Amino acid sequence: MRQDYKRRPNDAKRLQPYQIAALERIGFNWNPRENYWNEMFEQLKVYLQNNGGKMPPRFIHNEKFPLGQ
Repeated sequence: MRQDYKRRPNDAKRLQPYQIAALERIGFNWNPRENYWNEMFEQLKVYLQNNGGKMPPRFIHNEKFPLGQ
């Protein structure tokens, strides 16, 4: 889906506007890597605020986020 979304406008395999709208209605994630990075960053900020600015050890996991990595 992501590849077809990025195709040129005149490409026959490009997703149609109604298909894009349907995927967005169900919460399809167009940029999973970027969104994951942003989520990790927010969780790290919270961890640092709650722990006096100390970086987490490698083995610390906060919910689904491996903050120490």
